Amino acid sequence: MKESFLKPGKNKKHPEKQSRRDFLKSGVKIIGGIGIGGLAFFGVKKLWEDQSKANLKDRITSPYTDAEMHLFYDAHMKKIIEDELSAGKYNIPEIRDRYAEIMKIIADKHGAHLKLKMCTTYNKASKDIIAGSGFTPENVPVVEFIIPKVMDEYKELAQKNEPNLEERFQILVVTSFMHELDHLKLGHGLGKVRGYISSLDELSKDEAEAWAETCRYTFTPLVEKYHIQLPGTKNEFFNNWVKCGKDASSLEWKNFIREFYKATR
Repeated sequence: MKESFLKPGKNKKHPEKQSRRDFLKSGVKIIGGIGIGGLAFFGVKKLWEDQSKANLKDRITSPYTDAEMHLFYDAHMKKIIEDELSAGKYNIPEIRDRYAEIMKIIADKHGAHLKLKMCTTYNKASKDIIAGSGFTPENVPVVEFIIPKVMDEYKELAQKNEPNLEERFQILVVTSFMHELDHLKLGHGLGKVRGYISSLDELSKDEAEAWAETCRYTFTPLVEKYHIQLPGTKNEFFNNWVKCGKDASSLEWKNFIREFYKATR
């Protein structure tokens, strides 16, 4: 069955109200839908692709059951994604405002709300991929969380006896989400079919641009203002960003990104 996605409404005085009303009529769960800093903050359509119903031909199966993955999301991800970020209540203003800004840009540019997809199988390219982004054939922007990998990351943090486990995990989720939103803001993946595998040159160019945005607008306030330790490879990206003079056009930055992704192609 073809999915129906909301287009902005025709209420010229309050277009966000018209959109929200139509969206509620559609019967789809809406996340967010408030005003932040004068910006029209549109809702998010959340979908699950359960492993039991998915086409597993091009996927890697999960060791977790669908029920376990749903419970994990409700216990550890729902609060940060739905109750804080999407509700405009995230406690770090720089991230909260950046999220609202990107969501408005996406809605204005593509005439559609973000589709947030919870995937219950690993990405076929690598079991290390935690999230991805792109566009549907109708140019609807999509962010996909790979729930098995997210759960693996949580287990790894727990095994390390992290003193602030939930806080560390929330930073992982937030930074991963913001990076994928940066890709969408830049239009990466537009016009590409699902499963499209880019060349190393194309991948390196897109990732250099997106990581530069993420380092500038997400990592910089987290590290330099709030002294938050970034998780895993994200710390490596930020350190190299600083080393390159925070210059997205520098050859050193582009070479670092290319070397990092070379093993995937």
